Amino acid sequence: MVSPIADMIIRKGVEHVDTAKLTPELRQSVLEEAGMTLQKLGRHHEAALAFTIAESAKLREAVAYYTQAGLFSIAAHYAQHLEDAVELERVAAENLRLGNREEALRLYRKAGNGQMVRFVEENL
Repeated sequence: MVSPIADMIIRKGVEHVDTAKLTPELRQSVLEEAGMTLQKLGRHHEAALAFTIAESAKLREAVAYYTQAGLFSIAAHYAQHLEDAVELERVAAENLRLGNREEALRLYRKAGNGQMVRFVEENL
């Protein structure tokens, strides 16, 4: 059973609940809880957003988990919130290898790799 605040975040959506007035500890806790539940529900975009707002290590954990499982399009949902260009490009390359062109482009753009963006746009 999730806490009432995490439940509200799950029901209304991460973007629609203002958690700024919560203490930093409570904010991180309920956003992580909501993110983990959203992840289990397959709502990966929202889960990644919750982990990002919480500044949680769970974001990197999700990237690692889905990458190891070979679920690179799901890993892309989480990776797009990272500031780590190396990790972004690694997940982008795997998505490109699997034919997930749009996910790869999004990640290459975020990583600032204009050369790969142009290559993919012109050739694939």
